[in-house]
Amino acid sequence: MASDKLYELAFVYKKTKLWKKLWDNEMFAIKFSDGEIGYVSIMGKGGTYTAIAVYVGDDGFRSFRKIGEDDAEFCSFFKGREHLIQQNCLQVAFESKDALRDEELAEARAYARKHGIRFSGKNAYPQFLKYVPNKYPWNLLSQKEEAYIKEALEMIIEIGNQLNKRSAHDFGIKEIDGKSEEVILFKRDNDKIITEMTTLPEEKEEEFPRSDDLDDFTISMLKRIKKKEVFECELVRLPEPVQNEPEEQPFFPMMLMMVSRKDGILLPIDIVMDYEEKPEEILRGMAEALKANKRRPGKLLVRDERTFALLENFGNQMGIEVRIEENLSYLDEAQDCMIEGLWNDESIDHNISQLIRMIESMEELPDDILASMPEELIEQLEIMVASGILPSELERRIEDILDRI
Repeated sequence: MASDKLYELAFVYKKTKLWKKLWDNEMFAIKFSDGEIGYVSIMGKGGTYTAIAVYVGDDGFRSFRKIGEDDAEFCSFFKGREHLIQQNCLQVAFESKDALRDEELAEARAYARKHGIRFSGKNAYPQFLKYVPNKYPWNLLSQKEEAYIKEALEMIIEIGNQLNKRSAHDFGIKEIDGKSEEVILFKRDNDKIITEMTTLPEEKEEEFPRSDDLDDFTISMLKRIKKKEVFECELVRLPEPVQNEPEEQPFFPMMLMMVSRKDGILLPIDIVMDYEEKPEEILRGMAEALKANKRRPGKLLVRDERTFALLENFGNQMGIEVRIEENLSYLDEAQDCMIEGLWNDESIDHNISQLIRMIESMEELPDDILASMPEELIEQLEIMVASGILPSELERRIEDILDRI
């Protein structure tokens, strides 16, 4: 849990009201004591979500660019949802008490009692979170993560105080976009803060996991099945987080959706917890499902490069074509059925906290990125508002997002 020092600094930061002076894309960098770089985004000027995001290192900054500058032409609902959980950063947010977990609320209240602080007004409670791609935002920080937040808050408070006398532009803090190559860096030199320009991390081409070949016995068993079928396939990130241990950061598992064009049946393939590290687990699960249901693929039509990378070697082993296809109507229908199940009356309560996180992420996005959200996601938001089953405050926030779109 967070230390008293973090709470102290968070309350001091709130007094600077720095979010009234900077937009979230007016970024700056800070150099930590261990030499690592943190890229800072101050949120709150354009909406209801007030927070500091510190994107640590090259991968952290790339996640900021990935979320903020993708063309967002998603080919499925699941891709749109997955896009929103790619942040890699540490955050200090200011929330209402309803947004905090029980242990966070108890901790914040204990600090307030100890120091004679009274919570009042909107977004009064500090919350300390780490965002990891494909995982649920989590409040259990490592010593190193807490040290980064502490150093960041100390530096940001000093920058905020200096912005009372100078404008952000005078300071060298500028908007960061896809063409930006440099950002201003603040670092300590003994008792002084000095600045210099530093080069932003270059983009990296995304590489997708590839599975090893399946064993010869499994391939021979599949080839004994006589009738061949065409399957439509996509690797999807499920929108419901999973947690194996109480202290473990919940994660969003991966599933291979594989639908037969013969009868529209979706094969029951087990979900996988660590697809990036063990892609072969999905492939073995697919093979078991094919054998158990006596189905032999004759062609695999896949949604995207990621699914192609997973199945290419399997296609070579089976001697069948694996091809990226734009129109996959059987797969679309299967996904529509799954989406409807996610938001029925019984599951709304179970998913409400996750929905709040998704809405918070969308509130942070600029209007042009919101406008390019997939139609499927927008339709689901409209359906949820029209259903009348959401809390009124959450319904209002969704309506605000839809108005911006």
